[in-house]
Amino acid sequence: MQALAATHTLLSNASWENLQIKDVLRVELAPYATLSSGRITMEGLDVSIDSKTAVSLGLVFHELTTNAVKYGALSTRSGKLSVRRIGLLDDGALQIEWEERDGPLVTPPTASGFGQTLISRSLGSGPNGGTKLEYRPTGVVCQIVIPKYGHFAA
Repeated sequence: MQALAATHTLLSNASWENLQIKDVLRVELAPYATLSSGRITMEGLDVSIDSKTAVSLGLVFHELTTNAVKYGALSTRSGKLSVRRIGLLDDGALQIEWEERDGPLVTPPTASGFGQTLISRSLGSGPNGGTKLEYRPTGVVCQIVIPKYGHFAA
């Protein structure tokens, strides 16, 4: 609910016009800004997305942020988070990477919970869009693919 409210506030302030990915990410990270000062980098996220995509991406970012603060890179003073635009895929989809590092040792979960389901289904699935979570020992990595279909402007 918190993620939906934050994204809807952004959309309302922008008169429901396109938002930039960096703005959606910033609003989800805002409660932890002092906690993570200087440990978060964002690159190439000045890409406009439509309202539907903003809401879906806001949910994904909210869940990833919550997990990073509770269990991941943002749960320690040394942890770092990088969210960057990787590029465009052959079909025009936009690829973004969320990468945590220097936090606690990561072990894959033994069961899939609500958060994992939300992350995996919010942006669709398959080659045209979706997410892929990797639980590397060095940190969680999430590959995010936003389908072209007129949902963003690079």
